[in-house]
Amino acid sequence: NDPDGPIVDLVEWTEPRFEPPSGPNRIPQILAFRTRNVAAARKALEAAGIEFTNELIGPDESLGLMGVCCCADPDGTIIELIEYQPGQRHSRTDLLESSS
Repeated sequence: NDPDGPIVDLVEWTEPRFEPPSGPNRIPQILAFRTRNVAAARKALEAAGIEFTNELIGPDESLGLMGVCCCADPDGTIIELIEYQPGQRHSRTDLLESSS
């Protein structure tokens, strides 16, 4: 019941299809961190030399997002930084499927 407690949010990206790299120990391919002020976190990481794989996406009220962006760790695992709208516990990606 802790609103700031851990959560597992399983998402399968179908468009575009994510093809994970091969090799041992490749799970998880994406590790997401719930982030406060994702824009400031991204800016600080960029200042430290971290390269991001996409522009900051959001806000997107329909998905419950303030913002999301991704970078890769030294082993190639994609690290997602995600900030939800106030009061939002997880993404609303289920709405994408029901609206298509």
